Amino acid sequence: MAKKKTLRSSFEENYTPVVVPADNKRGEKIKYVYYGPWYVWDVSEADFKRKKILLTALEIVSLIIFIVAASIYDPLNTLHVAFAFTAAAECFHIMELAALVDFLTAKVRTNKLKYQNVSRGFEFFTMLRAMLFAAATFSGVLYAIFGNFTLEACIISASYALCGGMAWYTKKTYKEMEFYTEENDILKKMGIIPDKKDNSSNKGKDKK
Repeated sequence: MAKKKTLRSSFEENYTPVVVPADNKRGEKIKYVYYGPWYVWDVSEADFKRKKILLTALEIVSLIIFIVAASIYDPLNTLHVAFAFTAAAECFHIMELAALVDFLTAKVRTNKLKYQNVSRGFEFFTMLRAMLFAAATFSGVLYAIFGNFTLEACIISASYALCGGMAWYTKKTYKEMEFYTEENDILKKMGIIPDKKDNSSNKGKDKK
């Protein structure tokens, strides 16, 4: 049975500690160097910046629309089913915002862990959020038809539908960026050979 991959094991697979000179009593210190593959978004720097701006706008505007809709005083906002769907959707939205922070701080060429965090947020969590808002919209429409038809309920349902649509469009926008991987030759440039036998104490060794 394969071991479950943890954040620590993922870190150890892609970083190795090496001894480098330092201005201290020992004259050296341990530095963790990324030697995993580079993940490269296949876009120009200008397009990459535009994607960052667009995805940021989609995430922030969607959040504002939800907050406004949730603050409208109407029985629909206290309906248990609709509340459960929207609450779950916003939990995934928070995870998307964490991915957005990683994306905004990333360069076109980034490390494996950051790329995976960004892709998980903009591909998986956006899909779940879109589905949950679709379910919330459906429950709102049913409530308006069979329960209490009000202008406020219609606005809330439309807002949920818009949030779901924006989540789907966020996923689509991100997926438009293809990527490829590059070999990382940083250790060769440093003249370091990583010890692969034990990742838990994986110290780089100087060839000299």
